[in-house]
Amino acid sequence: MQPSEWASESKVEEHKDDVARLKSPDDRVDQFGIRTALFVLCVAFFTAAIWLVSRPSFESRVSRNASHGKASQSAMRALTR
Repeated sequence: MQPSEWASESKVEEHKDDVARLKSPDDRVDQFGIRTALFVLCVAFFTAAIWLVSRPSFESRVSRNASHGKASQSAMRALTR
């Protein structure tokens, strides 16, 4: 049985640059540093997102301050009478 033309054309030629190289200790340290920094950034963004979601909205703070102001104004009027 003869090999087909497609089989001979689909062979992958391995180049010297394509072969996986052994990593030096410096490369491993750099990779660890990058992964650690990405992990810390992800945790920081997650924490910030949770903090932003858990805060009361601006509208509720404005209405709460407005109602607090009305109560203090009525209390001041009662004291001055």
